[in-house]
Amino acid sequence: MQTTLIDGTKYDLRHALPAQNGEPRKHDAWAVGDAEHQGDIIVVNIGSLPNGAKKAKSAQVVDGDTQGSRHVVTGGEVYDVTPEAANAVLKKIGRPEVGSVYVNRAFTGPATLTHPEHRHHEFPESVNLCISQRSQDAEEREARVRD
Repeated sequence: MQTTLIDGTKYDLRHALPAQNGEPRKHDAWAVGDAEHQGDIIVVNIGSLPNGAKKAKSAQVVDGDTQGSRHVVTGGEVYDVTPEAANAVLKKIGRPEVGSVYVNRAFTGPATLTHPEHRHHEFPESVNLCISQRSQDAEEREARVRD
């Protein structure tokens, strides 16, 4: 495992997360507009559910059956949202809109977002939108990052 020290904290470069005995990251101060990464997912506190949100059949916030897609919520409710409704809420809170392919599910807290390869995150009472990280290849084509 390749690691580096940044400001006295040891980081596992394979996942770019603090290597701290697997302790969950607690978001005690979690205001509307705040954002945090868990691997290839960005979680944004959006303050309210987007219009038309429907309770999801799964607690997994990203579609897929690979280990990398196993971002799963415990203790909260998960909702399917449309990209248009999600972008309306992002715009309302002063966050940039995102392409439809990057919008995943929303979830309410208090909840823990778990993953088999990444540090778990504990969120207080909140409404959160999961957005896939994006990157560009050498030809500057945009693509969704996948764990």
